[in-house]
Amino acid sequence: MRSDREPFSDVRVRQAFKAAVDRKAILDVAIEGLGVTGRDTPIGPAYAEFYLDVPEPVRDVAKAKQLLADAGYENGLDVTLITQQSSPVPAIATILKEQLAEAGINVEIQGVPPDVYYGADNLWLEADFAITDWGARAVPQNYLTLAYTCDAKWNESHWCDRSLTSLPPPRRRRRIAPSGFSSTPRSSRSSSIAAPRSSRSSATACGAPPPT
Repeated sequence: MRSDREPFSDVRVRQAFKAAVDRKAILDVAIEGLGVTGRDTPIGPAYAEFYLDVPEPVRDVAKAKQLLADAGYENGLDVTLITQQSSPVPAIATILKEQLAEAGINVEIQGVPPDVYYGADNLWLEADFAITDWGARAVPQNYLTLAYTCDAKWNESHWCDRSLTSLPPPRRRRRIAPSGFSSTPRSSRSSSIAAPRSSRSSATACGAPPPT
């Protein structure tokens, strides 16, 4: 969601979308339960102490409708959802469309090939409402640096909080290779393994929403 454009510039609209979604249903159906539901942060449980281990958000359609009404959309809202035609994104989009409809949000799905979505025109950075699949990163700080600071190059939500951007970067620790192991970065060594998906110029599982 682009937080710098209507209707998503209104935090109540963003909150309404979140309240209208059943995350567990999306996980079970679109991804066959292979994962965990999000907690409205881009940092997952694999990052241990950095993970926000709080209860899973509960779907509340009545709350979603009230938030929309408070934002001036008491008669509902029409939006276009841009998706790449790459599994499991189309399935996620279809379920989202069905769930959001119950809150009065009418979604038109516009599917495009991945090379168009991530192409030269950077559709994934320009769309008002889209689904982006993020690959894993070595450390959680990379998510914040790449997508949540005001000048981040992959800030698809266009969300900006100067207090976050002004925080000093974490100190880097020098890594010393154990005896018998090469200290050469893996990326500089030859390998027959294909590049991981995260090496694309793509961005959370299902795209982390702009903070509220």
